[in-house]
Amino acid sequence: TKETEQKFWRIIFILGVLMGPLIFILLFKEIKSEMVANSTLLIISGFLVGLGTSLGNGCTSGHGICGLSRFSIRSIVATLVFVTSGMITVYLINGNLL
Repeated sequence: TKETEQKFWRIIFILGVLMGPLIFILLFKEIKSEMVANSTLLIISGFLVGLGTSLGNGCTSGHGICGLSRFSIRSIVATLVFVTSGMITVYLINGNLL
């Protein structure tokens, strides 16, 4: 049934999220990561991403993959805003302005 399919892909997704790092560690022995922002900035960033997702009626992947493939004007504009914002953010961070 459709309800069983819905539950199945959600379970598979959660298993993938949990198993991915474990498989990576088995293959490469360690995960190298560097924190580039403090916890407060990360919390604020997470809140702003959630707010943007709500205001933009979708996430970056939804607009960038599904919306662009349907030639949705709203998704084209949203994706341009996402990409531009990302480029500006990287420029400011690398310039030590943030």
